[in-house]
Amino acid sequence: MEAPHSTKDGLSETALSRRTFLRSSLAASAGLTGILLTKTPPAFAQERELKLLTFAHFVPAADNELRRQLDEFGKQAGIKVRMDQVAHLQLPAVLASEVQGQKGHDIIGLSRFAMPNLYAKQLVKLDDLVEKIGRDNGGWINKEVGKGGDGQ
Repeated sequence: MEAPHSTKDGLSETALSRRTFLRSSLAASAGLTGILLTKTPPAFAQERELKLLTFAHFVPAADNELRRQLDEFGKQAGIKVRMDQVAHLQLPAVLASEVQGQKGHDIIGLSRFAMPNLYAKQLVKLDDLVEKIGRDNGGWINKEVGKGGDGQ
């Protein structure tokens, strides 16, 4: 292997130019500044977690089965899954606080008693996903599955 040639100032040809060094330093500083200002670590350093909020079922075995399914999904997807439960009468208050704070759970188990129509603007429409699941699995038992309080 050939040694790098020296330039007239004594630096090798493989040395960084001043402009390249400044450009690289500026990019690194901008990235670090963004991380520090947003207080958000880079995505590759974060553990992925899916957070589910649902009401505590009156049949404890149903809660155990849901937890088992979530654990199985977490293993298959390679993520941590957390299930939080509240009494059904507390669910509207928890939903209201999550909407007000603009943060909270990724998935929320809503029933019509939790008045999902109040939160339609804060929820992500999953109609395409619901239709695909129904199509792939033989359809739905009733037409209300996957629809909001306004029928959409």
